[in-house]
Amino acid sequence: MDMLVTPAGRGVSPQEWAVVMLVGGAIMTSTGVILVLSPSVSADWQVQQQQDRYDAYGRGRPPTFDDREVQEVMTRVVGGEFAVVGPVLLIAGIVRLVTR
Repeated sequence: MDMLVTPAGRGVSPQEWAVVMLVGGAIMTSTGVILVLSPSVSADWQVQQQQDRYDAYGRGRPPTFDDREVQEVMTRVVGGEFAVVGPVLLIAGIVRLVTR
C-alpha cells in the first residue's frame, strides 16, 4: 500500500495514506448513518427520478408502491455497509498515523 504514486510521479507517504483513510472513513460513516436512519429520503428521491424519466421520455414504467419499499431496503443495506466499513477505515487510519 505504501507504493502508491501520485499522477505527478511522487510517491504517497504513509501519513498521506492515513489521512486519506481517515477522511474516507469519516465520510463513509456519516453517509452510512444518515442512510440507515432516514432511508425514506433517498427512496423518495429515487422513485421521483423514475417518475420523471417516465413522464419526460416515456421510458420504463411508472413507479409503484413496491418500488419505494425496494428502494428503502436497498438504501438501508448500502447504508449499513457504509456504517460498518467507515469506522473500520477510521480506526485503521488512526492506527496507521500513530504507528508511523
